[in-house]
Amino acid sequence: LVSLAVVGSSEVSDSLERQLRGAGVGDIRQEDVVAQSGERSEPQLEGSAVGEVLSEAAEVAAQALPATREHKVALALGGGGFRAFAVDVALAAGVAAAKSKSERSRFSSLSASKLFGRFEAISTVSGSTWFLSQLGFSGGFSDLLDRMAAAPQAAGSTFRSGWMDAWIALGRNDGDRMSAQAFLETLHESGLSFLETDFREISYFWKRGLSWNDFVATLLRKTGDVGSDVLLGSPLSSPLLRGKTWLVGHSVVIGAEKQKAQLSSKLIQTVKYSLERATFEEDLPVFLPAKYSVVLGGGEDSPAPVPYLGVDVSRGLEYEGNVFFGLWGTHATSPPLGELSRSLSAHSSALPVVGVASASSAFAGGICLNPLLSTAAGVLDSEFTPFAALSGGSSAFQVGMSVTRDLASKGVSSSRVDAAARAGIVGLADGAYTDNSGVGSALAAGASEVVVVLNDLEALYSLFRNGLGTQRQVGVPRLHLPVFAETLAQPMFKDLTEFHLPADKLLSKLSTFSIDATTDRAELFGIESGRAVQLHVVYVKTTLSIGGLDDYNSYTRLVQEIVDCLISTENEKAVQDSLIHRLF
Repeated sequence: LVSLAVVGSSEVSDSLERQLRGAGVGDIRQEDVVAQSGERSEPQLEGSAVGEVLSEAAEVAAQALPATREHKVALALGGGGFRAFAVDVALAAGVAAAKSKSERSRFSSLSASKLFGRFEAISTVSGSTWFLSQLGFSGGFSDLLDRMAAAPQAAGSTFRSGWMDAWIALGRNDGDRMSAQAFLETLHESGLSFLETDFREISYFWKRGLSWNDFVATLLRKTGDVGSDVLLGSPLSSPLLRGKTWLVGHSVVIGAEKQKAQLSSKLIQTVKYSLERATFEEDLPVFLPAKYSVVLGGGEDSPAPVPYLGVDVSRGLEYEGNVFFGLWGTHATSPPLGELSRSLSAHSSALPVVGVASASSAFAGGICLNPLLSTAAGVLDSEFTPFAALSGGSSAFQVGMSVTRDLASKGVSSSRVDAAARAGIVGLADGAYTDNSGVGSALAAGASEVVVVLNDLEALYSLFRNGLGTQRQVGVPRLHLPVFAETLAQPMFKDLTEFHLPADKLLSKLSTFSIDATTDRAELFGIESGRAVQLHVVYVKTTLSIGGLDDYNSYTRLVQEIVDCLISTENEKAVQDSLIHRLF
């Protein structure tokens, strides 16, 4: 498990800690995570069906017209797995309850309160994408938040019974228990019982040999009844988000000549790919920032309001299949990456919510750049990198799954490598590999004011020139791609508000502050230079990890602590001035 924790802890520079402490914001802390896997999400396409899907998708893409919209004010919900999900849930319910309390009115619903009403776009990453998936498409989840806001003193227990218990129950099901009962007993006897729920969750998925896409499908279905048939353009469960542009941040793995991405990795045969070698153009990094986009409630035929990639790449992807350590090989090249990305944008609203949420939260998606870890995942019969066909239209994830599983089960052949190239199969990874804040996608959509909710300050710092730089864990990089021209420094922090915290200890800081910044030219995001931007930061610091290292019930405690903080009398003015004013 530890070998698969590719987004691990990292050292933070002393100067960064001093600057942020000096501003009263606090230090940065990043947690190790452990990979998990899930339940079958979509049926696999048969070989002949793949070609038909690609031809039909190409016809639709040729007729599609780009949409144009203004996105001046945006909300960015940063990533962080279960931690980010819990923070989003608590803020939504807690601020809505606080607003009702300040108005001395009886709370009715989030929709009636007009939460998020001032935002034209909402950008999400990782666990925050799970949150918006359920907020938009699960009536039961919307009702859960309403009940939490109506009775905020019991918000944590309501969240536990209405959401977390359904998730934990997967590992408790007697029919699904792992045979390694002795290991669970050892955890308990060793004082590590808090890891027991995590082990049961991992056992549920791993013993089935399933994929990250299946993990997310199970999470969304079991806790919020969002099935694999729900599309980005499907009708919404409530009017709260109708008409808003949703930007789902993630990273596309394009590889490089010296670090190819593994499409299929077995002991005696492999299929790798990378971007075609540049002749005169500047080389690109192994990841590109990307975002699925849709106008929520706009229908399944509506075009994407924002391009999928910020940069128009004229080169294709080169696929290379090898058998018996290179004794036999075959090659194929895809259409230009820019052409493939435009095809995907044309079908954005018809993509399954499960698929895009899987891409946005695939924290171990980058292991396809590590041959050893890719082979290990293959031996475990587990798929931690979601693969999708950029030219696959609404069946992008099905085609990606079908082609890669054909390669794994039937072996490498010229026809199968050709199919991968024609479809433009790429690996997808968590937005954290390129931008864990969601701010880059919001700026690419044209925002000049962004309210960003973060549970990790490193995500903020990476937006500026003096971020931590590109970091590597097990050979896989997390890129530093600044979007602002400034060097972040203490004098830039304005209107700092520190909230009085409850007596419990999981919530260690809740603060808000603002930063005035200017965009730098960030070609990979599609951001022009010179735009003035107001950044309003909501920072929630907790001792909990992003998931996999804590008792899942701890997240329900965190939810209650955040809600208690927001409805407390000591914080009434701070909530009114810095949160209600910003979020409604």
